[in-house]
Amino acid sequence: MSYEPVQNIIKQKRVLEVLDFLQSNGELRFTELLQRIETSSDVLSRCLQLLTCYKLISRSEKNPRHVTYRITERGSTFLVKLEELELLLRD
Repeated sequence: MSYEPVQNIIKQKRVLEVLDFLQSNGELRFTELLQRIETSSDVLSRCLQLLTCYKLISRSEKNPRHVTYRITERGSTFLVKLEELELLLRD
């Protein structure tokens, strides 16, 4: 069994924070995320690309200057499973 996709997500800086933030706050633009999460625009861009690649978030582009991101059902399920693993390791 390969855990490579999970490792790719977990090891990346700020990825889980971005995913959790979108879960809590709904659809947001890049600049809104950048203002609320302490990171560089390069790191945030990589996070969003990775999460989009694994279909944990979706990207919606109304025009080049108005792009929004939101968590998908798959992303929500991923967070639930991570919470279950965290509880398992705490006990």
